[in-house]
Amino acid sequence: MATPRSGGRRRAEQPGKIGKRRVSTEVSPPRGSSSLETVFNGVNVLTGIGILTTPYALSQAGWLALLLLPLTSLLYLLTARFLRSCMDHTPTTGPHTPITTYPDIGAAAFGRIGGILTSLLLYGELFAVSIELLILEGDSLAYLFPSFASNGVHIGPSLHLSPNQIFLIVAALIVLPTVFLRSMSLLAYVSVGGFLAALVTVVGVAWVAAVGSDDGNPTASAATTSAAAAAAASAGAAVHGSAALLRLPGVPGALGIFGFCFSGHAVFPTIYRSMDKPQHYNRVLIICFCLCTCIYGGIAILGYSMYGDATAAQITLNLPPSLIPSRVVLWTTIISPITKFAITITPVAVAIESFLSSFLDKWSPPSLASCTPYCMTQFTHRACNCTPHPLSWVTKCGVSGKTAASLAIRTLLVVLAALAGLLLPFFALMMTLIGSVLSISISLLLPTACHLSIKWRQLSRVSVVCHVAILVGGTATAVMGTVYAVKGIAAGGGSH
Repeated sequence: MATPRSGGRRRAEQPGKIGKRRVSTEVSPPRGSSSLETVFNGVNVLTGIGILTTPYALSQAGWLALLLLPLTSLLYLLTARFLRSCMDHTPTTGPHTPITTYPDIGAAAFGRIGGILTSLLLYGELFAVSIELLILEGDSLAYLFPSFASNGVHIGPSLHLSPNQIFLIVAALIVLPTVFLRSMSLLAYVSVGGFLAALVTVVGVAWVAAVGSDDGNPTASAATTSAAAAAAASAGAAVHGSAALLRLPGVPGALGIFGFCFSGHAVFPTIYRSMDKPQHYNRVLIICFCLCTCIYGGIAILGYSMYGDATAAQITLNLPPSLIPSRVVLWTTIISPITKFAITITPVAVAIESFLSSFLDKWSPPSLASCTPYCMTQFTHRACNCTPHPLSWVTKCGVSGKTAASLAIRTLLVVLAALAGLLLPFFALMMTLIGSVLSISISLLLPTACHLSIKWRQLSRVSVVCHVAILVGGTATAVMGTVYAVKGIAAGGGSH
């Protein structure tokens, strides 16, 4: 008997009939991200709200601090490559568990405690960034609408809310519904505009520098709705000659801000695993960090050359609001935090919900589908011999216990972030603190320590010494930056 030429192919396809058509059951593997897509994703991760503060970093440390920007970028590029090396490591003894996330790297290096510590640092940074987003939103709205509650609001004999704090509360109320969303797909697409927002900021500031305001002075129309903006406006045309070459006391603050800017290491393991050509990872990293260094350096040079020592903590607070490019940049700054807040804080909420899942299962009320209407109106199950439950009233309202707990957790996180922003409304100092404590830990110290722990047998003595030098230098930088930020916050922030 002759064998059909395509018999083997048909057996592999396991055909099914729809009419006379054959349907293949073969499933193509999902396509990974191309190198170009990975570059876009990497740049989008690295370009964030830090772009607004790089000019201020120069105003605190002087022009020579600009040299620290590429140095920070180079070190963070190196530690991002350490993460890949850790993920590709195959132990010579014992079972091998694939490493796919950053906490997996921490666990592979230091056991279960290392994984837990890594997770806590990651979630701590996300929550701290959510506080920064609310502060940014409050400052930007107060600057754009100076006539609204210009004198603030007095609540009782001792409590006074500034316009910035009032708008921060408004911003918290605006973003609150977004954190309740279970499907984050829409916000994920919108929040990808980080790179576009960075470009709009750079182009807008460059435009203001080129055309100025009506009288040619880019600071002449600056409003005075905040302490930072007032300082910039009062300086007037003299700000162009007030730049300093070096201020050593401000160097730790600048390093903390630069550390915040290049902190994207929490996402790099996911980006690496999603690449269709992971062998190009190092090349992609070089492109991403070079592009971001140019963006951050460009905005720093533009802002500091325009406003000198009067540069505000957010460069947008220096821009004259009467100009169209200034308004475009300001509105971009206002919209961006709204779209990013839920994406930023949701992983924290999900982690808390996962940690409390067993407790929530225990306290979630049973279904009332089989209960009589009388029983449901009494908030107990006595009429149908069900066991009373303390959360039965929640189910009566059509909300499961888990859902109610999730809503409560997410609301509490927003409230805590808003309270922290009200108590510490210092955008640049908070960024310095986050960069010194969390960003340096996550993006510099932890990757180096994990790489040293996992790969120390394959490292040369020179490489080990370099690892130790990074750990010592990074720790010293973190301590100095933390002291700088805490002192500034304790002093009331000034124009920070």
